[in-house]
Amino acid sequence: MRTRSPDNAAGAGPASYPGAWVQTRLRVFNRTKLLEMLGPLAIGAASAGFKRQFLDQTTAWQIELEIVEHAVQEVLRQIPTGGDLMLPVEYTIPRRQRCIDTVLLSPRMIGAMEFKSGATAFERTDRWQVEDYALDLQDFHGGSRAHVLVPFLMATGTGSAPVAAPSPAGFVRLVGRTGLAEAILLAFASLWRWR
Repeated sequence: MRTRSPDNAAGAGPASYPGAWVQTRLRVFNRTKLLEMLGPLAIGAASAGFKRQFLDQTTAWQIELEIVEHAVQEVLRQIPTGGDLMLPVEYTIPRRQRCIDTVLLSPRMIGAMEFKSGATAFERTDRWQVEDYALDLQDFHGGSRAHVLVPFLMATGTGSAPVAAPSPAGFVRLVGRTGLAEAILLAFASLWRWR
């Protein structure tokens, strides 16, 4: 797992997203303790000037990481060769100074994930936010242009099954607390080419 702080930028290379506060491959995420990721996230938030939101944001990250952990386990169970996919957390979009909660990088698709901790509905503004993140990746991150971009919006206070809703960015995957793995597998099924 790579972490980023003011003194330690995330690693470079074609499979990395410099600017993410935490970045790991799925197979490493699956073995990493969630608390090991909270520290670098808290340091990243503090260095970005978000000291006053520390407790609420740390709680939200804990919920987010637990949901992602469950999804990663299920994705790797169904697609064992998916361990090399990258998972940047709190990725700062170049030239936009906006952070995407989590990004899932596959050889042909990029999933932009926005988590709304405690939300019990998929609000229009939240849908717009994650759609805009996907479009920002397309416009401001050159490596994203050759990929299909898939926005995912998670409302952690609902248990609703994943739904694909039309949007300017294609389809936004609306996901409850337990449906992220299913949404990822459905969204990427037609494009992943596993050997």
